[in-house]
Amino acid sequence: MRTIKIHKEAIMDNNLKTGLTIKILIGCLVGGFICVMLYAFGAYDNIIMDKPAVIAQILGSMIFGAICMGTQIVYDIESWGIRKSTTIHYLICIIAFIFASSILKWFRADIMWMVLIIFTISYVFIWLIYSAIYKREVREMNNDLEKMLRKGQEGGRQ
Repeated sequence: MRTIKIHKEAIMDNNLKTGLTIKILIGCLVGGFICVMLYAFGAYDNIIMDKPAVIAQILGSMIFGAICMGTQIVYDIESWGIRKSTTIHYLICIIAFIFASSILKWFRADIMWMVLIIFTISYVFIWLIYSAIYKREVREMNNDLEKMLRKGQEGGRQ
């Protein structure tokens, strides 16, 4: 009988690849959805767009969403820490935003600085929400672990 050894690194690599793929797909869907909703609710009413322009907007939004979501993989690199991961993720997102908004002409050049400030404030706000959620989850896991340890100690005394 043959035994198959599975290395922890191989499992981790597979989990990272799967996680990255899922995040990219979610980013594509969210980016495309937001673009379609903006189009449906009249954000492009004052702009004359033909079919190729609409498709370009949707694809560009999907790529931007994929970049923002896919690069969340930096948070899975444990050796980096939260500060480095956040800085790198923010820089990738802001650079992608600048490129996408320039190529797709999302904003006029004279208000771009204001848009970047709003983008940064939004990024920080979203980061704070996620940080609070993860802190609560860690606290709950620690509480559950404490309860399990107490039950184990009580069971060992009997």
